[in-house]
Amino acid sequence: MTEFFDIYRGDDPSQHRLLRVCDAMSKALQAHPEFQGERAIIMLDNKQEQMGGFMLYGYEDDDGDNDDYEVIADLISQAKLIARGHGYDLTVQMISLS
Repeated sequence: MTEFFDIYRGDDPSQHRLLRVCDAMSKALQAHPEFQGERAIIMLDNKQEQMGGFMLYGYEDDDGDNDDYEVIADLISQAKLIARGHGYDLTVQMISLS
């Protein structure tokens, strides 16, 4: 798994090659004739470079910021479905760090 050593958060995907690829994927999603406004979480991982790219599409709240709690809930829901498909049950407990 990629280690997170340089986390970038912002609106400029040109910071890294994987973010540019994520940006192109989000544009392909928008251009697809069957696209109806769905949200997307785009994750890329390059084991050789030990880098990852992560982009959110459609998760913006009324202020234009990403709604992180909905993103986390959707990621956990999908991970649970993947685990269930392999015959496992995934249980998650969030613990406040503050």
